[in-house]
Amino acid sequence: MPRIIYRYILKEICLVFAISLFTFTFILLVAKIFTFTDLVVNKGVSLIVLIQLIGYKLPYFFVFTFPMSILMATLVTFLRLSHDHEITALKASGISLTQVLPPVLILSVFAHVTTTFMAVYLMPEGNRAFKGLIQQLTQQKAYVGIA
Repeated sequence: MPRIIYRYILKEICLVFAISLFTFTFILLVAKIFTFTDLVVNKGVSLIVLIQLIGYKLPYFFVFTFPMSILMATLVTFLRLSHDHEITALKASGISLTQVLPPVLILSVFAHVTTTFMAVYLMPEGNRAFKGLIQQLTQQKAYVGIA
């Protein structure tokens, strides 16, 4: 019986997590889009290089958006369960709230490990590659401007 409940809650949390992760990342990306647009319009950077630059910045965004998405997913899922009186039905059937927490804890630990990995390894590498690509673009554009 708890396995069915675990899968149900995990499915609900993962759906809201994916939507929240996409939304929060998109919002942070829109804040940087003006800088990227300036590179394309004024500096003549190609679309492929622009996608590379955005890819190098994604670990930086994910360090913030992963925890926010987990929090949002947990809150929205349990608010929806409460609103639909499913929490009451679970309590009436003898299942306590502590028995419902393992899917949330599993997803939270996964998000913690993923965020730590991104913050320690991927974000510094992405920043280094971003700066290197910007420096390479600056040298190329300076060379074109001189010649």
